[in-house]
Order: sequence, then structure tokens, then C-alpha cells
Amino acid sequence: MYGTIQRDMSKSRQKEEPKPPAGKQVPMKGMGADYRIKDDGTVVRMLYLKARVRKDGFKTVTLIDGEGGRHTYLLHMLVARTFLKQPPHTTRVRFKDGSKLNCAAANLEWV
Repeated sequence: MYGTIQRDMSKSRQKEEPKPPAGKQVPMKGMGADYRIKDDGTVVRMLYLKARVRKDGFKTVTLIDGEGGRHTYLLHMLVARTFLKQPPHTTRVRFKDGSKLNCAAANLEWV
């Protein structure tokens, strides 16, 4: 009268990959296909990289180029170069809300 229910436990035991947050994601210039950057300041390399905060309060990420060399970049500069049109003769980026920790493209502007 009562049937048994069989479950495929293999799927429930597997770790689920975290879903990426919504937002625009594009390949990073000069870094090959391994890296992508999102407009909210997230850098992705097959997984999400965690930015580090320097003593001066700026976020940095260390990326590995195609030849295995490590390079550390200021996160707000990577986001600005990728998502904001750089006017001629500008080299600095300003945080609109004053927070060095908010590297979202919407919070940055070239000055």
C-alpha cells in the first residue's frame, strides 16, 4: 500500500557553487581570458578573488599573468579603467561617497 521514495543523495551531498551577484562582467584588458571584472568591483578568476585592504585603506588584488608573474593592482583603478570612459589628461579616480572600500563603478569618477 505504501511505496518507498528513493532519493538520489549524490546531488544533495555535492557542494553547490555560489551564484555570482548580478552585474555587468567583462574580461580584463591585458590579463587574458582567465580574469573578469564586474562593475561592482568583484574580480573573478574561475572563482571570486578576495580583495585585500592596504594600510592606507585602498583595496588591492593580486593577479597572475599568462606567464605566471604576480602583479598587485589597486581595485578601484581596475574598475575605473574597465567600466568608465577616461577623459584625456586624467589619471586619478575619486570615490563619490568618500569610502575607499566602495569600488563599485557607480561610486567612481575620473578627476
